[in-house]
Amino acid sequence: MEEDQIPQGEIPQIPTQSKIPAFLKKNSVIIGMILISIVFVVPLVLFVSSTINQNSKATPTPTEKNGEDVSVEPYIPDQLIVKYKLGQTPEEIQDENKKRSLENFLTTNGVLSQEKLHETNDPVLRTYFVLKLKKGVDLQKLTPLLKGREEVESVELNYVPEPF
Repeated sequence: MEEDQIPQGEIPQIPTQSKIPAFLKKNSVIIGMILISIVFVVPLVLFVSSTINQNSKATPTPTEKNGEDVSVEPYIPDQLIVKYKLGQTPEEIQDENKKRSLENFLTTNGVLSQEKLHETNDPVLRTYFVLKLKKGVDLQKLTPLLKGREEVESVELNYVPEPF
């Protein structure tokens, strides 16, 4: 029988000694790269992240007060933005009693004037108004009062936009 032929029923013998070193060489390179990345990259990432955290300003986390969000973003203190319901803006109200009631409510609560936020023909954008208030009016108290009015859809602080 020739050496290359395997008798039937026998398991062929694979020369393992020549294959093991190549296998270990490949794995040792991979293991070495993993160890180098753990030793050098992880501390570098931790250092950079701690440096970034030291340079950033700490901002307070907004908390809820009476079920409403308390804002920490800068806003204009004597102004509110009001969105009236469609057909309920001060200039669209037809009923004189309803119009007078709204005007009295606004005056009583420290509103000096109100101006359209947008000069447009868009029916939705026309419902936004900026309310200018007397100095010292408590916006946290006035906001829920305005939201309680049937003409008003929403009320927001007049936030100051900040660049990115």
